[in-house]
Amino acid sequence: AAVALEAAGVCLGQSARSDSTRELEIASMAARAQATVGGDMSEKRCTRIINNYSNQAAWQEAVMMLLRMWDDPDIHHPNAYHYCATIKACKRGRQWRAALLLLEHMRRGLVRPDVITYEAVLKATTWTLALEIIGEMRRESFEPGIVACTTIMKKASLHDCPWSLTLSMLHELRQRAVQPDSAAYDTAIRACTRGHHWQMALSLLRMMQQEGVQPHLKCWTTISDTCGRVSLWEIAMDLLEQMRASCVSPDRVSYGVVIDSCQLAGHQQLAIELYQEMQRAGVPQMQ
Repeated sequence: AAVALEAAGVCLGQSARSDSTRELEIASMAARAQATVGGDMSEKRCTRIINNYSNQAAWQEAVMMLLRMWDDPDIHHPNAYHYCATIKACKRGRQWRAALLLLEHMRRGLVRPDVITYEAVLKATTWTLALEIIGEMRRESFEPGIVACTTIMKKASLHDCPWSLTLSMLHELRQRAVQPDSAAYDTAIRACTRGHHWQMALSLLRMMQQEGVQPHLKCWTTISDTCGRVSLWEIAMDLLEQMRASCVSPDRVSYGVVIDSCQLAGHQQLAIELYQEMQRAGVPQMQ
């Protein structure tokens, strides 16, 4: 179990930084882990402990528990599930370097990463590294599924990447007969609206409906807002009607973007009528 996670602030085995202060920190951490998880250490109990650490974002403790499973001859060696839970702890603790090094640690320990492990690493890493992980998945004969592709799409949209990249991931899913879910479509629609490609956003909305994927409230509102900003108030109005026809109740934000679009287009009376309609419908105030 010799791999360094010094860059992430924890040492597994031999650290590049060997000062006495750091060694005391490592020793203290190990002692806490030993004290916390004493007694019978069955595989089931180890799994439960790592899961608890993961849920609490206690990534250092999760890593130490994982290493103890390797080093203690009385405990079963960790499997892909244990690594995945530990990587999730790193993700929740915002320690993407540790997540990457745990992936490498799996290989050194002859534990083959599975799709779920790769997906956990993807969620933990940065945008550029996520692309490399996708490439590695393919080299290992794993096809990125809905979780992996949606993760890449979300990271791309957060980093102002070309909207075409997000659409290409959506297209890849469809080519492999993987049904994109509402999260995947929503991410693609948001990428289009950020690039002011309202026509493509509308096309994706129609595609969702044709495939039986229910657009949620934010999806409708995002497209309405984009159309309103380019003076397409009639389309924004139509989207409000479609939303209600789809049994999605507009909130004040949804009404607000349509009202604003009418005002921008000079249709003050229509804006007033929409506001009155919102009041009659009893749409609650935003929290």
